[in-house]
Amino acid sequence: MSPLLAAREVTRDSLGALLDIEVRPDQRDQVASPPRTIAQVAYEPGAIVRGLWCGPRAVGLLAMIDQIAAPDAEAPPGHAYLWRLTIASDAQGQGFGRAAVGLAAGIGRGWGAQGLVLFALEKEGGAIPFYLRLGFRPTGRRAGREMELSRPFD
Repeated sequence: MSPLLAAREVTRDSLGALLDIEVRPDQRDQVASPPRTIAQVAYEPGAIVRGLWCGPRAVGLLAMIDQIAAPDAEAPPGHAYLWRLTIASDAQGQGFGRAAVGLAAGIGRGWGAQGLVLFALEKEGGAIPFYLRLGFRPTGRRAGREMELSRPFD
């Protein structure tokens, strides 16, 4: 059963809890920190950032780019870009990542997208197996040590 997860806009009141989110030490080179993501989203056309909450508890951060509004000529056409997904170390393994991908799909559908696309670092213990279990498939495109994965909406 998926946990009840909500994606909320970052506000003055929620900022502190979101900035304090940390991943496991072995994951720090796989995803940007919440402070970095929150800062960068202001300068990325079509980008949004949402705090991930389970009740009053901040459990993660989700950043996406509306590829429909700000298309990337090399990305799969009609896909929303799942730019960053961070789940706090003490919240991992509880279904929040799966639920967050579901929320991202809902946001993407709202934009008129046909699926999700993302890049994940090719590293032992990395997130690629997680995304493959959720139906993402490699596109064949790479950016450095990262592999592009996409998943159409059902």
